[in-house]
Amino acid sequence: STYPGGAGAHRIDNEATWEYSENPWLHELTWEIGRRAANALGQAGAAFAGSMLFLGVGMPAQALDLPSYVYAANIADANGWKISGVVYSNEEKWSVSKTIALAGGGEPIKLGGKISAYVNSPKVAAEVITEADLIGPVSVPTSPPFQSRINRIIPKYLSEAHGWEMVDAAPVGVDAWRIQDR
Repeated sequence: STYPGGAGAHRIDNEATWEYSENPWLHELTWEIGRRAANALGQAGAAFAGSMLFLGVGMPAQALDLPSYVYAANIADANGWKISGVVYSNEEKWSVSKTIALAGGGEPIKLGGKISAYVNSPKVAAEVITEADLIGPVSVPTSPPFQSRINRIIPKYLSEAHGWEMVDAAPVGVDAWRIQDR
């Protein structure tokens, strides 16, 4: 509830407030933040100070582009994308990040000194371009009508007379078929 669009008492620095989700981007965010062992007071991950990282990257919240993770998590929820599986502490961290993000249709990227979530999804146009926004007349190119298309091919061949370069041969076609196509 302290994050725009957020709901509930989840706190990034207190693992005891986290709840389970099958959303791949929330797992990727958890991997970047890291999982922590109980601190000296015996509280599991409470107030990260004094607790020891045992799984994940251990990035501070300031090094993460949280709005990109929120966007990616919402896309995953909308599409029903889920994740399951096991990772081990001896696996290469960036490889695990990429694998988790792949389940969410994207990848983690390094952007502006932060780790961001990039999800492959259609983006909403920020603005509509009208004819008044263009300089000059508007035209939309189309293919030529079927009757005016060329019904021939121009083969290429290696020519000894041209130093073994590829050259065009004469067009090949069947005039009877051209008449039928009209």
